[in-house]
Amino acid sequence: MTSRRIMYYLQAFKILALGYWRSEQKWKAYGILAVVLILNLSSVFLTVLVNDWYKEFWDVLQAYEFDSFWYLVGKFSLIAAIYIAIGVYSVYLQQLLQIKWREWLTDKYLVRWMENRAYYKLKLMGKDMDNPDQRISEDINQFVALTLSLTIGLVRQLITLVAFTVILWNLSGIITVPIGSYEFTIYGYMVWLSLVYSIVGTYLTHKVGLKLL
Repeated sequence: MTSRRIMYYLQAFKILALGYWRSEQKWKAYGILAVVLILNLSSVFLTVLVNDWYKEFWDVLQAYEFDSFWYLVGKFSLIAAIYIAIGVYSVYLQQLLQIKWREWLTDKYLVRWMENRAYYKLKLMGKDMDNPDQRISEDINQFVALTLSLTIGLVRQLITLVAFTVILWNLSGIITVPIGSYEFTIYGYMVWLSLVYSIVGTYLTHKVGLKLL
């Protein structure tokens, strides 16, 4: 039953989600989505630059290089200004895409509810509900908002994961662990420690949270 239910939900999601992306507005939608993804990729790149900036900044403070101090302050201000501009424009385009997708779905489902007097037949069959037009509008709004935010958020987090995994791997270097008469060489040991920490933390959170359900 669980697998059948999952397949049912996936099929329903496919019907709801793919209609707009195959419609007459698809190229405009794909264009906006591509720009949003590029902006999110750029913001991750700027986050990496800020991470490098912190190293430079604390090295300069430690060495009392005050001439370089003001240069780094200006560099950070420039990165922050670009990051804010990218973030604002990314949110604007994401909300624009959300509105376009929501309008298209709302028009389609309101037409289906009104055509062939479906609303009247539902009333006769005793399957009518309160404020169906409002339910259509609100459900579509939640579906579109969650789908976009989760999809774009997933892509952004995956890019961030890859970028900072590379940074952490380069910082880790190599460590040799003696076990008895053997020595094991571990490359990028901090990456593996972070992975173990994340798995253990997720497992414990799941076990503790499961008791609250």
